[in-house]
Amino acid sequence: MRLKRNTVTPVEATDPRVWAVASSTPMPASFYEWRPGPRTAIVFCPELNMLQVWSKTEGIGERQVTSLTVGEAPVRFAPPEGVAVQVRAEPAGTGLVEGLPSVLRERARREGQ
Repeated sequence: MRLKRNTVTPVEATDPRVWAVASSTPMPASFYEWRPGPRTAIVFCPELNMLQVWSKTEGIGERQVTSLTVGEAPVRFAPPEGVAVQVRAEPAGTGLVEGLPSVLRERARREGQ
């Protein structure tokens, strides 16, 4: 998403619409309000990949991020036991996996694959 600076308005971190996110991030975060139409407003955070922190659209309603966890997940992702992992190197979409995450590498080593 790319917006011109003159189309957005800065939002203070103390604003109730963004306070939950602003108080959850370990780094300073900036927030901007964008009004793409007369009845729509969106507040987003560039430091969090343009996360829509708050939005309001007439006829649809209001959406707000009320909690956020930043950092490593408390539990590492691994497929359920007994599921065969197939490693593929050919592109299939917008990304490319070049190796197994450590937890899958360890499981494959234990299972002799």
